[in-house]
Amino acid sequence: QYSLPYEAAMDSASLVLMKESRDCCYLNFLGLDMIAGNVMHPEERSKPADSQGETDPCEPCIPCIPMVSYLSPKIEKEKLRSKMAIVRIDYPVNKVEVNPQYLHNREELQKLDSLIPSDYQDFAIIRSVYIHGYASPEGPYQNNVWLASNRAERFARYMEDKYALPKAVFSIESTPEDWDGLEDMLRRERSPYYEEVLDIIRKHDVFEGRERELMSLRGGTVYNQMKKEQFVWLRRIFIKVDYEVREFSNEETINVLRTDPSMLSLQEMYRLAWIYGPGTNEYREVYEIAARQYPDDPVAGINAASAVIMSGDFQQARYYLERWKNDPRAWNNWGVVYMMEGNKEEAEKWFRKALNIDTRRALENLHKLLGD
Repeated sequence: QYSLPYEAAMDSASLVLMKESRDCCYLNFLGLDMIAGNVMHPEERSKPADSQGETDPCEPCIPCIPMVSYLSPKIEKEKLRSKMAIVRIDYPVNKVEVNPQYLHNREELQKLDSLIPSDYQDFAIIRSVYIHGYASPEGPYQNNVWLASNRAERFARYMEDKYALPKAVFSIESTPEDWDGLEDMLRRERSPYYEEVLDIIRKHDVFEGRERELMSLRGGTVYNQMKKEQFVWLRRIFIKVDYEVREFSNEETINVLRTDPSMLSLQEMYRLAWIYGPGTNEYREVYEIAARQYPDDPVAGINAASAVIMSGDFQQARYYLERWKNDPRAWNNWGVVYMMEGNKEEAEKWFRKALNIDTRRALENLHKLLGD
């Protein structure tokens, strides 16, 4: 037991048990239990909305806090992250050196700063940097082999020097004539001539007159148009940087959440959210950022639904739940949404479906709904 002087801010306080374990190197977030949704007014029961289903989306739903489901995220023993970018460097004819002052290169090279921020050594170790250089199909094949490979090699050396990276982390590949990229682009853009070009590509090998056939198509007008509209986009360099990221403190998480949430794990985001407290705007914001950062993770989506239910926004909760409607872990939250909207029949159906998944919470919600 513990007592402390009452303050006005305590009127809507909740009591939450946060469970963590730590070994020598890692902090594992094990989950959360709501002990009391409203400490000062424990007698208040959750009441469905009226028959019109009217709710105030700006008003936190305090009774919802102990009702929703919370899913513990998968523990990341190693936080491995990747960042990718495509840059299109301008070169004088048959040159391979990277010149930041040449044409539009300065703007393109600025993309690298988002891949490798100046302070990356404070929070991550770069495990690998993959470089793949592409050339367009125009010109002699052997010359394109030389251009693609040497431009990729020189670009890797440029990154090595600029960011003081060890040579051992780099792996380099090249494609001398990116016919696959051309085909994808033509199918996507559906140019008036794309079917004729694709037919030539299918029928003629690179070393059996393919380019010559394209140059003669429609008197050369198609080839000249492709040089302006497609070939220029095929000449590019793809970069992929793989990191191992350390764990962040709560104070650090606040800043990283704004600048680069991809570096955070769900555990780190959720720890911060529960410091803000369920039902607050900040709590909801963190969970929604997590759902956007991990759009294919049902844990992130279902937990985001829980957070917006707590904030009283049942329409947005439906948005998050709809994708995971067939996931049994989302069924209790569906029941809460229907209950708070005043649809008792649908709420009961979803709570009963959830009994085998989230037994204690679904049973408690059924009792609240039915008034037992």
